[in-house]
Amino acid sequence: HVVATTYDVALVSAGAGGNDDLQVRLRRPWHEVSAGAWEPLTQTISVTWVDGGRAAQWTLAESADQGAAFATAFYERVAESVLIDAPVEIEGRSLGRVAIRRDMRTGDLLRQVTWSRAARHDDEHARAYAQVLLDDLAEQVGLT
Repeated sequence: HVVATTYDVALVSAGAGGNDDLQVRLRRPWHEVSAGAWEPLTQTISVTWVDGGRAAQWTLAESADQGAAFATAFYERVAESVLIDAPVEIEGRSLGRVAIRRDMRTGDLLRQVTWSRAARHDDEHARAYAQVLLDDLAEQVGLT
């Protein structure tokens, strides 16, 4: 089962003891979700992570209405965690995004840089530019 909680998205399954013995297979806070895409025909949600880790794809066995409700809750939780964000673009190339995100559990504000697959992570110019953008966002929300 895929579960959308106030603070996290989680993947749980029944253990050897059945439904009374649920095991958490994955649990990640909303601020670690980079993006999600809902495919209503297959009842599948695809998720990418801020840290660039392996993407997840889950097919929901619930009814179409329940799947759509989950997708809506998923979108709302991710959107709620984003306080402010901006694209990192150099010479017309989209390299990623910078954001100030909220840890929904603690309320702490976090600075994030999420690079696109096409971006070179060792590009010092891009990293410096992303840091300038991130510092600007932090100043806009009162972070020092």
